[in-house]
Amino acid sequence: MIMFWKFTSGIVAKKLKGEYFIFSANRLKDGKVVFYSEEKNWVTDSNLAKKIFLNEISKFEEFVSLDEKKCLIVSPYLIEVNEEGKIKKLREKIRSKGLNDFLKKNVQI
Repeated sequence: MIMFWKFTSGIVAKKLKGEYFIFSANRLKDGKVVFYSEEKNWVTDSNLAKKIFLNEISKFEEFVSLDEKKCLIVSPYLIEVNEEGKIKKLREKIRSKGLNDFLKKNVQI
């Protein structure tokens, strides 16, 4: 399925392959990686992110777009997660935890 959505930064097209997703962005105030939460705000812990089913994405696009227009966040996009809400792609795992934290937990020297 290919989803198109419009944010203030422009129209985004992304082929979505999974069933579950979370929204991620960077907080404009400090540049930190943030995730859209159940409480309709942005949090730094991906475990608190709102897991969104593929067919529900359009319900949340308006909230996310509004926060971008208010300059709370920049460059929001969807990240695929598993049924438990855990991030699937290594790049996004590193981005969510920070490289140093990720290396401490996952690399043996």
